[in-house]
Amino acid sequence: MKEDLLQDDTFLARWLAGELTESEMQQFRMHPDYIYFEQLARTSKNLAVPQIDKQKVLANIKRQKSTNPKTSPTRTFFSRRFFIPAAAMLFLIIGYFAIFHPSDMLLSTGVGEQLTHTLPDDSKIYLNANAQISYDPKKFTQQRIIKLEGEALFEVSKGNSFIVKTNYGQVEVLGTVFSVYSRNNVLLVSCKSGQVQVSDQSQNHHILEKGDRIRTIAGILQHKESVSPESIGTWKEGKSSFDSEELQIVATTLEQQFGISIELNASLARERFSGSFLHKDLDTALKMVFDPMGLKYNKSANGVYIIQ
Repeated sequence: MKEDLLQDDTFLARWLAGELTESEMQQFRMHPDYIYFEQLARTSKNLAVPQIDKQKVLANIKRQKSTNPKTSPTRTFFSRRFFIPAAAMLFLIIGYFAIFHPSDMLLSTGVGEQLTHTLPDDSKIYLNANAQISYDPKKFTQQRIIKLEGEALFEVSKGNSFIVKTNYGQVEVLGTVFSVYSRNNVLLVSCKSGQVQVSDQSQNHHILEKGDRIRTIAGILQHKESVSPESIGTWKEGKSSFDSEELQIVATTLEQQFGISIELNASLARERFSGSFLHKDLDTALKMVFDPMGLKYNKSANGVYIIQ
């Protein structure tokens, strides 16, 4: 590609806005720096950044150029001369932390969404609805640390220590399958296979084996419980299953899957539920949970489901 195309202050903004001609795009792909701009744009999609009006940015750059036509173009940072044109500042705003701070890489889901992600060590994460993880992709194979908010199922490849950090405690394993739920001051860890170590905020810890479950409440470890391994992580197949689980956690899971609010009184919140609900239909899911318990639900004027 001719060097003067990158020195056009509107070039990268027009590329971002999808306004390059086919000829310009072909030349751009041949440029030695194209791979860096493409990687920056692709990586930035995983970042939690403010929404940017691409057309507005392009219009502003064009307007500034027409107002200051004699302004000399800045050279490109990504080229062998290590400078950057003015339009490329847009990419620095979007992608700076993705390139220079890889530990800030984020993956998240919204209400009712799920995500499967393969880590650099070939471990897999299944992220449940309305959850988020972050990790350092460059250091991960040497230091396998994941930060989690929400709920996820982990299939960990054997190797050095694998740590999941949450606001309420952490989980450490060598190679296993386990589920971590971290919401509303509760950490709930269920071991599907292998062994995991769960530590609370005071560094007290317990070892879990297949079929064990433990929770921390307000950062304090509780007693271990036994659960059916088959009930762990079924949500990744479109069905949330529970084995003698507190109704408050079941209700919160319904909220994350369907984007609703559920109101339980304190005594009902501690009731235990065994069963499942499907993710396809809200009414069916509510009936699958509350009908077997003899509970009624009504939708209030402000849209909250009140359980009686």
